[in-house]
Amino acid sequence: MVIAVPEQRREAFEPGRTVMVELWSQPGEPVPGEVRERAPSADPGARTYAVRVAFDADVLGAQLGQSARVHARENGGAKLALPLSAVSAEEGQAFVWRLDPATSTVQRQPVEVAAFGDTRVRLAAGLEPGDWVVLAGVHLLREGQRVSAVDRGNRPVQASPAQAP
Repeated sequence: MVIAVPEQRREAFEPGRTVMVELWSQPGEPVPGEVRERAPSADPGARTYAVRVAFDADVLGAQLGQSARVHARENGGAKLALPLSAVSAEEGQAFVWRLDPATSTVQRQPVEVAAFGDTRVRLAAGLEPGDWVVLAGVHLLREGQRVSAVDRGNRPVQASPAQAP
């Protein structure tokens, strides 16, 4: 199915995201679906993004031309998202550079990518909330290298396991 998504909800419909599909003719009977594609730019007239959602039409008994509602959680469940600049890959394996706050050194951390968005990568596995990750200059790092944590204003910060990045 194709749906129109307003700009402020665009990030909730990244490719690979699980959503719930509910036919208007069958309220209260949602089935899982998956965002397959999101237009890179908005329709100039409607200012909405075309999003294609796949679901098992046989489960709902959906017919061509029926309308439906699509529900997506804003946070995407337990998956984490990082800027594209944070994720690298070598020999087909995606990874990030994770900071060890105790030693101020970085280690290569393999990650499982769930979906690539326009500006972010949604991860299915490999990191935990609160992990510190290098977001820029990742191509210059090597295993065990000492680094200094900084905030968005390039001011030094104290990295600690209890403090979220």
